[in-house]
Amino acid sequence: MSCSFFILIDWVLSEKVVTLHRFCENILIIKKYNMKKLYSILFLMMLALSSIANAQESTGVVNNYPGYLNVTILDTETGESMPVAENESNTITITEYTDGTCDFLLPNFALSAMELELGNILVEGATVTKNEEGIATYNGFVKDMPLLGGELIADVTLDGTITADGVVNMKIDVLWEGIPIACTFTTNEVVAGEVTEYPGYLNVTILDPETGESMPVAENESNTITITEYADGTCDFLLPNFALSTMELELGDILVEGATVTRNEEGIATYNGFVKDMPLLGGELIADVTLGGTITADGVVNMKIDVLWEGIPIACTFTSTEISGIENVVVAEQGEVEYYNLHGVKVVNPENGVFIRAQGGKVTKVVK
Repeated sequence: MSCSFFILIDWVLSEKVVTLHRFCENILIIKKYNMKKLYSILFLMMLALSSIANAQESTGVVNNYPGYLNVTILDTETGESMPVAENESNTITITEYTDGTCDFLLPNFALSAMELELGNILVEGATVTKNEEGIATYNGFVKDMPLLGGELIADVTLDGTITADGVVNMKIDVLWEGIPIACTFTTNEVVAGEVTEYPGYLNVTILDPETGESMPVAENESNTITITEYADGTCDFLLPNFALSTMELELGDILVEGATVTRNEEGIATYNGFVKDMPLLGGELIADVTLGGTITADGVVNMKIDVLWEGIPIACTFTSTEISGIENVVVAEQGEVEYYNLHGVKVVNPENGVFIRAQGGKVTKVVK
């Protein structure tokens, strides 16, 4: 073969090697480009996910709950509750955030019976806690909320629950110029209770925890209790104008809501209820109240209301008939004089305030 042939073969092989080398280089460039592209796509996806998470955190999870609104206004002079909205259809909106807070919205709040459209009630930043059963508890407060286009300024307190299956029981208390407006929003309509009044006699004694003696502070005083019974076996018990007469202390109303009612075959109704930290005496006295007692089928009342104030038991009975023998009790005015403040704390030298004076089983109120 000629030399030219071998030169030609060598040239062809060298060109193929160069072509193969260029091909490999191109493969590496493509791979490098694709990896950069892949990293860019992953980075963009991470940014998108982060934006979605931030958007969810800022906007919150919105849930709407349809239900019924009931509103009453308390007449501060008569102590009577006047309904101004009854079982009105509405829908609340709750926006929950990841930090355990929520925004509560009750739109188009109105006192229908008074033809007053007050506007939206919005409680922002209310707390949300959930228990093991999935029941969410909501609590919030707004001071000086403008309503009625700003003409009405009120403090609004929110508390209530929503079960895991969406059953709502919310309480919205509106305080306007000292006038309480009580609102409830529930999934189910509120069935009006049956109201019955029972006249009778109130007797009250205070137990001196140091001597163990019972000191009468109200004897056979005429009063009338009101019991509102509901179809679910509960009731509201009201003892109005509760007072320790001999001490000249008017403590206010004792209201036990949601007390249980059971009846036996003879028609005797048994009542049981409890309220912790009930404000009395305009909020200066805080007490736990326990209710127990019976009312027969023909309306004979025998109620016991135990008030525990700063460790001092105040025993109250309310009966249809007077308790005999009380007028024969002689209270001795002998022994050491002791003074207590309205928190039940013993005071050595009482001054500049209202105090309770106890001596030999007799209790009186004194102002120094």
